[in-house]
Amino acid sequence: MKTTSIALILGPTGVGKSSIALDIAQTLNAEIISADSIQVYRRVEIGSAKASMADRSRVPHHLVDALDLNDPFDVTRFVELADRAISDISARGKNVLVVGGTNLYIRGLLHGIFDAPPADQALREHHKVYAQDNGIPALHLRLTQVDKIAASKIHENDLIRISRALEVFELTGKTISEHHKNHAFSEQRYRSQKVVIFRPRDELYHRINARVDLMIEEGIFEEYNALLESGFSKETKALNSIGYRHARMLSEGIDREEVLRLFKRDTRRFAKNQISWLKGESAWWFHLGESNIADLCTDLNIFFEGGSPEPTWLASPRFA
Repeated sequence: MKTTSIALILGPTGVGKSSIALDIAQTLNAEIISADSIQVYRRVEIGSAKASMADRSRVPHHLVDALDLNDPFDVTRFVELADRAISDISARGKNVLVVGGTNLYIRGLLHGIFDAPPADQALREHHKVYAQDNGIPALHLRLTQVDKIAASKIHENDLIRISRALEVFELTGKTISEHHKNHAFSEQRYRSQKVVIFRPRDELYHRINARVDLMIEEGIFEEYNALLESGFSKETKALNSIGYRHARMLSEGIDREEVLRLFKRDTRRFAKNQISWLKGESAWWFHLGESNIADLCTDLNIFFEGGSPEPTWLASPRFA
C-alpha cells in the first residue's frame, strides 16, 4: 500500500470544481491532476472545459493536453499516468489534488482495476463494422442484452466503451459488470480524502444551460467541423463526448434548436448521474455558498499532514 496522501475534488459537471481546486492548490502548495477522459487530449478545447493557460500558469495541471487526439486512453492508462504524476509531485514536496471527473478513473486510481483481457482488434473491427451497418445504438442494444448494468452507464453512441464492454464479455464469458463486482475495488492504493463540491440542483442546472450557451458562442460546432476537416474520424473517442456528438447531430441535418435542447438535456442528465454516484461515496460535502473555503483548506491541510480532521462545516447533500 502506498502511503502518499491525495485529496480528490469531485462533483458534477458545471458545479465549479476547477475554480475551487485552483484556490485550494494555491493555498496548500498543491498541484492538480485531471481525472477527465477528454481534457487529456490536445485540440479539443471548447467542449472539454479545460483550465485556461493563465490558470495553468498559476498551478501546474497534469494529464491535460497530454495525448494526441487519436491516442488510446482508458482507466488502465489513466492510472498509469496518474501514478507517475503523483510520484513526481510528491517527490518535489508538493501536495496532490485529483480533480474529476470520470468515476471509473477515480475508483481505479484509489482501489486498482481488475485484470482485464487485452484488446482484441478483430473483435473491435467486427463491432465497428456492425455499428457502421446498423448504427451505434444497435450495438448498444446488443450490450443491453448481455449486460444491462454496463449498458445503463454507457451512452448509446459511445462506440469505444460499448465495444470494450462487449469485448470483455466475448473474451471471458463474464460481463464487465461482473468483473467489477468481483474485484470489489477493495485495495487501498493511496491515503485519500474525497471532497464533493455541490450546489442546489436548480442553480446547477442553470449554470449548465449557461455553460452550453457559452460553448456554442465560443464555437464548439465550428471546432468539431475543423477537426473533421483536418482528418479526424467521427468515431474518434473525444468527438463522441457531450457537445461534440451534438455537433455531429447538427452536421447530419438535425435542427439547430433541437440540437441545443438535446445538448443541454444530455449535460444535465450526465450531471444527475454523477450526483447519484457521488451520494454513495464516503466524502466531505462542501456546499458552495454555505461552506467556507478557508475552513475546507484548514481541514485538508491537517489531512495532508497526516491528521484526521473532523470538519464542523460539513454540509448535507440534501441540495444535490
